[in-house]
Amino acid sequence: MPSDKDLVELTDTQKEGLRATAQIVELEKRLKELYEALEMLEIRFTVEESIDKAEYSEEKDKYLKRVEETKNSLDVLRKSGNKVELITLLDSGRQFQSKREKLIHLLRDKKISESTFSKMDLDYQMKIDEIEQNVATEIMRLEKIKEQLENTSYDLQLEEAYARKAVGELNESEYEKTVAELKKKQKEAIEICSGIEKILTSLE
Repeated sequence: MPSDKDLVELTDTQKEGLRATAQIVELEKRLKELYEALEMLEIRFTVEESIDKAEYSEEKDKYLKRVEETKNSLDVLRKSGNKVELITLLDSGRQFQSKREKLIHLLRDKKISESTFSKMDLDYQMKIDEIEQNVATEIMRLEKIKEQLENTSYDLQLEEAYARKAVGELNESEYEKTVAELKKKQKEAIEICSGIEKILTSLE
């Protein structure tokens, strides 16, 4: 079990960031599933011809409405800025990768010289490499937080609080306050671990 001095302390802002990021991951998963459902609906109508046009239109409208609602929720969370550094790094990495792909197209279309391409491509690759290193560091940090929270025995701490009350070190009021604080921390730890698990699983 880690000692108190070894535990990673999270600020309220960091905790909210983890919660928001877990929500972002869930919404992105839901959005992917909705797009897949739309593709299947298209196949059922155009290829399998298992549904008529009226049913197809009705189902498509429902899915598109849910897609729009999910995208709006994602936009709100992303613009809030209340997310863990990992998501910011991944977004930045995707932006540089997109720039590299556009640069490749410019070279293929002979709109830029190989010299310009090489210079800019090297710059982008160096930034991507740096981001990837920072992503790896952030993943290790989240894994460490999760491991430490999972190894923190709140049940033993609750038992110790009971023992201290039983031997007279804590009065009833102090005991109830201690129990309430420990149970709050325990619930929060479970929530944070679950959020980190969702975030890390989404990267696999």
